[in-house]
Amino acid sequence: MSRCKEKLDLDGVDEALGKLITAQLKFGKEALKLLGDGCGGAIGALKKINLPKSDTCCDIPEPCWMPVQIGEICCQLRPGDVGEICFVVTNENFRAHEYSVVAAGEHGNLVHISDKLFNLGPKERRVVSAKFKMPGKSSTQERDSCCKCNDYEAVIWVQGCQNHYLNWYLNSSEKSSECCHEVCVTDVPDNELHWYDHFHVMKPCPGPIVTK
Repeated sequence: MSRCKEKLDLDGVDEALGKLITAQLKFGKEALKLLGDGCGGAIGALKKINLPKSDTCCDIPEPCWMPVQIGEICCQLRPGDVGEICFVVTNENFRAHEYSVVAAGEHGNLVHISDKLFNLGPKERRVVSAKFKMPGKSSTQERDSCCKCNDYEAVIWVQGCQNHYLNWYLNSSEKSSECCHEVCVTDVPDNELHWYDHFHVMKPCPGPIVTK
């Protein structure tokens, strides 16, 4: 269940290509059958083809007020080594905004933020550093189970006109890999009225399931 992968995984590509080839072969067979069946069997044959579906122009995007994901970063560090993410935060609005940068999640308290609260004027920007020092051997590495995520995880929130977040996954290793990243956070106000806005509504999450 780790979000970090040591090598490039092409299994999904192979599966997609396999489905595409299968659909093309099926299409060819059904087309040949149509030549013998005439137009009467066209609709039924097309239903059997079951071609891969694609997005349409009527798909409803996420609400503009939902948090914006700015990426995922995976790091491998030796105990004692430090990983760092440099957030370049830019206020693209024509008015000043207050910004906050916080680290959340189970291990968010292990992330050091250089500037947690600051103001940016119109078109101004600032670089904010987030550092993580890999602890020594911990209980997260001693679990005798295959059900585990990464050794350490944190969600870095950059809150301004919009809410932006980045997922940071870190694993303890005998050898460190490069873990110094620059991430641009462009904070732009959403001043457009979208056709799909009236489809969105704030719904409360259902309560807990009651068992007897």
